[in-house]
Amino acid sequence: MRVLLVNAFHWLKGGVERTYFDESRWLSAAGHEVAHFATQDARNAPSPTSGVLRAGRRFRRGRAPLAQLAALPHAMWSARASDGMASLLARVAPDVAHLTRPRVT
Repeated sequence: MRVLLVNAFHWLKGGVERTYFDESRWLSAAGHEVAHFATQDARNAPSPTSGVLRAGRRFRRGRAPLAQLAALPHAMWSARASDGMASLLARVAPDVAHLTRPRVT
């Protein structure tokens, strides 16, 4: 089976990423083909699908309210991420996808 794992980060940032990497390892060990989709970052672990990863935007607390408001559309939709996902879906054609969401604190 071809499995697509989707997470915000492809590096060990916290517990969600630990589970994401464990799941990837377990699925691969069971003979499944695993692809990853996350934001591009210098800290990313190696992945055969790293070529489709897109740079994410940084949303920082404490920014001026107008700057936060201007960034809102990018938090809702990213054309870069959409293009990367479309490319990955065409290339991998997964049977199933598992999407994780990091905890917002």
